[in-house]
Amino acid sequence: MLILNPASVKIAGVEYTSVESCAIDRTAHKEVVEWSDNGSFAVFADVPEQKVEIKVTQRLETAAADQLLDLLRPGQSVSVEVVTSLNSSQARRRKLTATCVVRAVRNLVSVGKDPQARRVIELVAISSDGSTDPVGQIDW
Repeated sequence: MLILNPASVKIAGVEYTSVESCAIDRTAHKEVVEWSDNGSFAVFADVPEQKVEIKVTQRLETAAADQLLDLLRPGQSVSVEVVTSLNSSQARRRKLTATCVVRAVRNLVSVGKDPQARRVIELVAISSDGSTDPVGQIDW
């Protein structure tokens, strides 16, 4: 799921401004694939374990300067809230919530004709019991 220009993003209770995108990726952590003796194509596949990764990309501007000292650290457990809607009218508004562990915080700078600075926060969403989807959704 890719959320472009979310209405609001809070990580560890701190609202992050100028967020460009929030990507929620689901990947296989463990795969089981089996073949028969009858041919070269798989006859069975399963993904018994999966990982949910969240990546928040923020433009670093003057408005975000107050968050420069509010550093997230790898291994830190945080709550994440992302509010999105189709447009600024509040129609079909949704709030996604997750408990996550910080994997990385990267600051990227591009130089050239249009120099830009961005912060990329990488998180792994964790389930409360191992069987519940770690990303909850509330529709308003």
